[in-house]
Amino acid sequence: MEILLIIQSGDFDRGFSVQIHLAGSVIRASLSAATDIPQLYQQWQKQYHHLPQVRRKLRIKAVEEQVLRRSTVEECQIAAQQLGNRVQAWLEELPIATLPDRPLKIVIRTDHFLLRRLPWHLWSLVEASSGAAIVLETQHPLKAQPLQAPVQVLAVFGSDDGIDLSRDREFLETLSNTEVRLLEKPTYRQLVETLRSQSWQVLFFAGHSYGYHAEGNAEQNATEQRSEIHINESERVSLNDLRYTLREAARQGLQLAIFNSCDGLGLAQDAAELQIPNVIVMREPVPDEVAQEFLRVFLAELTTGRSVEQAIRRSRHLLTDLYGKQYPGADWLPILCQAAGVPEVMWPQQPRVQLSRWQRVRSQVQRWHLGVMGAIVVGLAIGLMYGMTERQYRDRMS
Repeated sequence: MEILLIIQSGDFDRGFSVQIHLAGSVIRASLSAATDIPQLYQQWQKQYHHLPQVRRKLRIKAVEEQVLRRSTVEECQIAAQQLGNRVQAWLEELPIATLPDRPLKIVIRTDHFLLRRLPWHLWSLVEASSGAAIVLETQHPLKAQPLQAPVQVLAVFGSDDGIDLSRDREFLETLSNTEVRLLEKPTYRQLVETLRSQSWQVLFFAGHSYGYHAEGNAEQNATEQRSEIHINESERVSLNDLRYTLREAARQGLQLAIFNSCDGLGLAQDAAELQIPNVIVMREPVPDEVAQEFLRVFLAELTTGRSVEQAIRRSRHLLTDLYGKQYPGADWLPILCQAAGVPEVMWPQQPRVQLSRWQRVRSQVQRWHLGVMGAIVVGLAIGLMYGMTERQYRDRMS
């Protein structure tokens, strides 16, 4: 099941017009003016960015123009709580009373910069549901294909200055039904040639990345957002630099891109324009250990039969419990950006072997036979022990 929210006009000064597509009907609604939300977001963003433990472990290259200051966890917790409470109260204006208690997608279609960054999962309806997952739509309708086993994964590990990518590598190498090609700090030419060398279904990147946007301008339009990945210690590229190669990869079957790096909404936008139907990114800078734990849980959930949407949802819940106090708001960061109309993405599961009736009977006979033999062995062992005990007793008495 899917609920689509279309927000195409408005701003925080005047409010937003909303179309809700639900069960074949369209509900016209609105969200009122909320001039305080951009300011609350900026307050949390600055407090979060300037946590000492965040700045030491970010998967983002330091930017010289940034003015370094320190904030405390308590300040960041207050800012996150204020923003979360305000967003939650604001979303209560939408006329949806309940959600079914089963897996479903709530798809947000908007090109507004800040709306794409807000923690929509804090909406009380989503919180109360056991299966509602938030997805950002990319407005580029594409046809998607199911992943086929063995899933062909190209894993690119870029600049790792100050961060540890070994766990990301370990998690990927343990994936079932998968063939993983590791590419360590490639040159630009190596990256292009490897992308073109075969058909890939999944592209994974871990390392440093950086998004270009004005930090103080929360009303900036999303079309101005761009991001770059640092593929080695000296080269950084945007996805647009790889546009012809990535378009060809998408035509050859590339279905999912995962950027386990910082500030990736610009990457998601570029990937969508290059016809990649599913992209997972972090919406803000992400601490190294949070990125690692997200990937571990996400892959574990995915390979047990849950969809990408549900795997992200469950991973976010664990991040909340593990890191909510240390990095307030870090659990808001992972998000799936998906092309319009794309169905749920499922990781192929190991097929169960179906036994014929004769094979089942033979298996039962073998188990019975083993049980009888085991009983005989135990009986003989007890008999031998008893015989030895009798002889020992007689020897002592004589």
